[in-house]
Amino acid sequence: VLAGVNFGLYYAVRSRRDLGALRDRELGAYIALLLGATLVITLGLLERSQGDVLEALRYALFQVAATVSTTGYSSDDFNLYPNHCRMLFLLLMFVGAMGGSTGGGFKVSRLLIILSTSFQEIRHGLHPRAVFSTRLGSRLIESRVVATVTAMFVIAVVGLCLGTFALTAMGLEFETALSATIT
Repeated sequence: VLAGVNFGLYYAVRSRRDLGALRDRELGAYIALLLGATLVITLGLLERSQGDVLEALRYALFQVAATVSTTGYSSDDFNLYPNHCRMLFLLLMFVGAMGGSTGGGFKVSRLLIILSTSFQEIRHGLHPRAVFSTRLGSRLIESRVVATVTAMFVIAVVGLCLGTFALTAMGLEFETALSATIT
């Protein structure tokens, strides 16, 4: 989990003693993603763990942390998890960790920029004469960065679709092809 945090935040806290850096919007989204996914997967594992909440929580937390940080560790067989949990793991693999961390994936910051831009476009549709800007927390995101992140997202989704299609054409099941492409 700690390796998935932006190292710039560690630097800000350590060198400048800036605890305000811990209010970073991406860090909040990263923690919310971890906690939300852990909760959903814990609830999904309760039946399998025969109601042992701590065991379900332990498995869920480890699997979520390993998936988001893209370490590749696993302590359990995903095939025994409910379908919605396996789908959530695929989404976590795609999103990955924070920007500026050792984790892989699309990155939480880029996802936040895509979401902010999407909401901005919806608002612009409702108020066509208004001027909106994309922000990540209090930071203004330049339009060039938004365009680059949007292009990266489109390329990632198209690559994901093409890779999954190619692997299913070779005979793999859809879920296996999708997870192999994301990996």
